[in-house]
Amino acid sequence: MLLWAGKFKMTAPGAEGIIPLVSNSPLTSWQFKVVGPYILGDMIGATEWIAAILLIIGYFKPKAGILGGMILVVMFFTTSTMLITTPDDTIVVHGIHYMNNLGLFSSRTLSLWELRSI
Repeated sequence: MLLWAGKFKMTAPGAEGIIPLVSNSPLTSWQFKVVGPYILGDMIGATEWIAAILLIIGYFKPKAGILGGMILVVMFFTTSTMLITTPDDTIVVHGIHYMNNLGLFSSRTLSLWELRSI
């Protein structure tokens, strides 16, 4: 799943899908301004691939798996902050906040990372 998500971020729709999230996050907005959405999407995708490969290698060399897990913890934290800092990722219905498609996109990513750690 991690390899698939990384590959998706390396495509134009994947890179365009993360623009609102990345551009509003204080942790990643500077990268967005420096390299643009497509190169940043490639960088995020490559990081996910590296983490996945390290996790696979971790079955034989535990230190590699620990490094891959540490990369995923940083990515999880960064994505978590995007839910807080991205405006309009929720809609209000009868006074209750629900996630719209943008919020669901980022929360889906969070849930996938949680499943990968199991």
